[in-house]
Amino acid sequence: MATITFRVSDDEKTFLESVAAFKGDSLSDFVRSEALHSAETFTDFNTFKEFMAQHNEKDESISHDEMMKELGF
Repeated sequence: MATITFRVSDDEKTFLESVAAFKGDSLSDFVRSEALHSAETFTDFNTFKEFMAQHNEKDESISHDEMMKELGF
């Protein structure tokens, strides 16, 4: 298993330890899970933006009223 080291101030460390304890996690588990969650959210959002840009380039959607007319309602 790899190890990642980063620097924080004493106040930041105390804060992170407090939040981790409140959640019932070790500092390591808390920081790891939050970092992975943040990275996944960032990746998901960027994927969404890419797909929306592709969709907007070739938007073939129609309104509900247009669909109802096409279906004969």
